Amino acid sequence: MPLTSPKHARLHRKLLTVSEHLAMLGIAILAGLAVYTVTDIILRLFSLSLPGTVDIVSYGLAIAIATIMPYGFLADQHISISAGIDRLAEKPRAILAALTKLISSIFLAWLAGSTFLYAADRKEVHDTMWILNIEIWPIWYVLAVLFIFTFFASLFQAWIAIDLALSTLTRQKVEKS
Repeated sequence: MPLTSPKHARLHRKLLTVSEHLAMLGIAILAGLAVYTVTDIILRLFSLSLPGTVDIVSYGLAIAIATIMPYGFLADQHISISAGIDRLAEKPRAILAALTKLISSIFLAWLAGSTFLYAADRKEVHDTMWILNIEIWPIWYVLAVLFIFTFFASLFQAWIAIDLALSTLTRQKVEKS
């Protein structure tokens, strides 16, 4: 399925540009985490360590993944399994593509909402990282915002898929007439 149609191209380009910048941030975070982890490993050879490595790497990975997710949706680069879908006729394939993208959007809306509620809960109880004693609620709010953007990226792709499915249905009805 094409990433976009001409009538969606302008919005797609804008969303893709933002998601590319977020993905680059995610890659930079991953590189920083790699350096932090390697440094910690080397220091452990001398019976030293960096404080809070597990917390920093865990939350850093979560943020890195969340910054990269929107690009995966908008560039249609996420993992998919065809499992014979390629053999379906154009109409059922278009409907299935629209349905799966819509289901992904619904899941991401739930994930964003749940993460936002979890962040609020962590703020209320003043939950902190185990070693560093830093409150974690801001991290969870950042994740919630990133999941909201991923939801909109997924919803945009679902909108395109639904539009393409409807045009496929309409085209097939016209061809039969």
